[in-house]
Amino acid sequence: MRIAVLDATTLQTLVSAAVAAPSIHNTQPWRFRLDPDALTLEIRAARRRGLRHVDPAGRALHLSVGCAVLNLDRDRVLLLGTGAPAAPTPRRAGPACHHASGRQRRDVLAHLAVGVGPE
Repeated sequence: MRIAVLDATTLQTLVSAAVAAPSIHNTQPWRFRLDPDALTLEIRAARRRGLRHVDPAGRALHLSVGCAVLNLDRDRVLLLGTGAPAAPTPRRAGPACHHASGRQRRDVLAHLAVGVGPE
């Protein structure tokens, strides 16, 4: 089944799958932001939820976010029928990602297409 426009129920299903992913000590160190114009979901590291004493380099935080992205990407393919899973890669502008407000966003780890747009 191919969904032409991302609806709230589909988005909720995708994010629910993502937050069910395993994470370091169940901290769920991620945040999601929908860009409705580009039909993409921005995946951010929630560094305040990281465990600095157990994971000072942030490796486990990144692995945890990767698990969430994997769940989200797998279900995106199943729900939206987009074919093979895309590799979620961050959009980079120099050393850091840039927020729409012009501020640098070092916590943005990936952007993932969550819709196929109107047909």
